[in-house]
Amino acid sequence: MTHQITRKLTLYFTIVLLLFSVVVGTLFFTLYSEQTAQIYRTELENRAIRIADTLSGFFANESGPGPENMRNFGMQGKTPGQAGGMGMYLRLIDDVAMSDVWIVDRDAKSISVGSGKNQVVFSQLPAAAQHLLERVFQGEIAFSESFSPLLETPSITVGAPVFAINGGVLAAVLLHNESASIADATRAGVRILTISLAAALVLAGGLSVILARRFIRPLQLMNHTTCQMAAGNYESRTDIVQQDEIGMLARNIDILAERLQRASEESERLDPNAP
Repeated sequence: MTHQITRKLTLYFTIVLLLFSVVVGTLFFTLYSEQTAQIYRTELENRAIRIADTLSGFFANESGPGPENMRNFGMQGKTPGQAGGMGMYLRLIDDVAMSDVWIVDRDAKSISVGSGKNQVVFSQLPAAAQHLLERVFQGEIAFSESFSPLLETPSITVGAPVFAINGGVLAAVLLHNESASIADATRAGVRILTISLAAALVLAGGLSVILARRFIRPLQLMNHTTCQMAAGNYESRTDIVQQDEIGMLARNIDILAERLQRASEESERLDPNAP
């Protein structure tokens, strides 16, 4: 009986803990994945905006040519210092952005990519990518995964507008980040959760065995006392003191044993020859 109850209680505890782990794990994976993706999107958006703002600074000179006459992101008509500064920034932009960066001039139908990268022409852009650019050239911040075929890897892209001094949009900054980065961060979080839950299950399993044995100890004492009473030994007591249902049952057994002992003694006193 001892082992059966211990196994049953341990099994019940384990099932409850496993269900708890599944529920917590599922909720964690869902919420953590969404939160991780949101953090990456926000960081990517902030980087795109900073780059776009920096490029906008190159066109802040009101005396310069208007945006309708600028080509290649305003390089024509700029002073050598401005052009040199722009060129240097474009060479370094990939490193500081920590992402694949494209700068798109819609009027010139040109796309500038980082040094050493495969050049992309405007006509290669899929319809969904062009839709993202339309939104950016309307002054919006936009996200898309439609550039993945061109990048030959699952990616998320954020587009930010480069504004001219008159408020028009000169160009679009596109930052591409591989979706694998988000997946890697999610897997790392899930791996930590899995290890933590596994350790918790092992610890909880050991504790459940200990608690089950402590739970059945009073039952063993009561079983021993009732067996002694059935054998005619009415002096046996459980001596269990617990403020719960098991304690109440143990006290009733002790009371019954005490009354049976008194009845036995009274019977012996009235009839000494009684067996």
